[in-house]
Amino acid sequence: MADKITCVRATGKVLVFVAKDMDGNVMRLVGNERVSFQMKAAETDEADLISVEGLVEIPARGVCTVLLTPTDTDLDPVEGWYMAGLFAENGAFVSCLGKGSFSLIAWKPALPPA
Repeated sequence: MADKITCVRATGKVLVFVAKDMDGNVMRLVGNERVSFQMKAAETDEADLISVEGLVEIPARGVCTVLLTPTDTDLDPVEGWYMAGLFAENGAFVSCLGKGSFSLIAWKPALPPA
């Protein structure tokens, strides 16, 4: 799955992912899996601009969440790349939850009505 995420810098955002198997079926999770989220300036970069752990929220439905805090996103605006992964308790890779482009943008105030 390649999706674009847009976030205003220095604000929080909740990202919701659903774990699916290779056939696209929702995975039933145990609940002790680890969710990992990284955002980089480019897919091939070694360094993460954002790196946070998420939660398995509803194991029976494969629902996982990642909370980005205002501190996590307090960076200069950037167009980058993200990947969210699901890992077993022992650290083995289980599934890619999502990956794609990530836009960290500056806040733009609303224009007054004309």
